[in-house]
Amino acid sequence: MHFSFFLENEIATKRFAQDLALALKPGDLVTMQGDLGTGKTTIARTIIHTLAHDNTLYVPSPTFTLVQSYQLPQFEIIHADLYRLSMVEEIYELGLHETREQSIMLIEWPKKGADFLEPVTFALTLQHEGCGRYVTLISVQHSTERLQQAFANRTFLKTHKHSQIHCHFLADDTSACTYELLDDK
Repeated sequence: MHFSFFLENEIATKRFAQDLALALKPGDLVTMQGDLGTGKTTIARTIIHTLAHDNTLYVPSPTFTLVQSYQLPQFEIIHADLYRLSMVEEIYELGLHETREQSIMLIEWPKKGADFLEPVTFALTLQHEGCGRYVTLISVQHSTERLQQAFANRTFLKTHKHSQIHCHFLADDTSACTYELLDDK
């Protein structure tokens, strides 16, 4: 399913990423394509902060390290930047295939990864648009419902004049249900 958004500033970009984070689960692959400075790393960093429930967590850009991993109590998050890869085969040297099913993967510059990056759960394309950015998001069928629920939560908060509220997963929840914590920090 296709979704399109205009994100007028960094705050809107982070809010979008927080909502997207709440739709993710282990095994998901999120790709982010766009020119330099369109917000790929900001989105990835915000997803990691949201899922870790820790805005102070140091989340550097993986531009030079290529891959950064974050072990959370429930799962691992892999953040990779494939911009500097020269051959598709190099992606196997990064070891991404070894943790694909157990982790959430956030991949910048996915065209460098070709077939390895199939199937993609959420594909984001970002473009500069004035002072903001335009985001096109494509989701595969099995993940669209999770995404729509996350966006419905945000719409509910906006409707009730609480758009500044942050949603977080409750840490260490082991039940079959998922619960979110709302805070205004």
